[in-house]
Amino acid sequence: MTLSPPSIKIEQHRKSRLELLEDASTDESLRASMASADVVLLPSTHEGKPLFPSDTVEIFRDLQAALPEARVEIAVRDEDYQERLLHSILIDLGSILVKYVLIPVIPNVLWDLVKKRTGILTDSKTRVCLLIAPQNDDDPIVSIEYEGSSEDFHKLFGTETLDRLKIHFKLPPGETQRTETAAEDEPRDS
Repeated sequence: MTLSPPSIKIEQHRKSRLELLEDASTDESLRASMASADVVLLPSTHEGKPLFPSDTVEIFRDLQAALPEARVEIAVRDEDYQERLLHSILIDLGSILVKYVLIPVIPNVLWDLVKKRTGILTDSKTRVCLLIAPQNDDDPIVSIEYEGSSEDFHKLFGTETLDRLKIHFKLPPGETQRTETAAEDEPRDS
């Protein structure tokens, strides 16, 4: 099987962290819990209901283990949790909202999640939308979308991407902006 060329897109998102959390749930106590979290796994919506990629609970536990000092939340009440089933060749980490202080560690954490899920698959595809929130929750966030081979994920989502992000957040050198390939303008299935 031949995979399409990988793409990574970095851009300013139209919403702030608080707006995304408001969109994610109408439950006030859940919103309050998410507001204090460092990492929030966000759902997509289908027919008005939140849906998460398969294995989201396992991704949640893996993130808790990999980031023991961070608070990790899933943006849904337990009774409303539903997963969408995907082909096993796709490693979909979904949409992950993180605070900017995790920029230096999050690419390696995500790479570990991808490696754990690829196992013996040599032609797997990875998709993730990482949403990075600035210090001020009212400011727009930065969105990083990656879709491509799992093998290329670490290379394209690693140091170069971090260096470009540092420009967005005006961080000093050594801490991260836009890598793209020919596949960038292709439509994306949701």
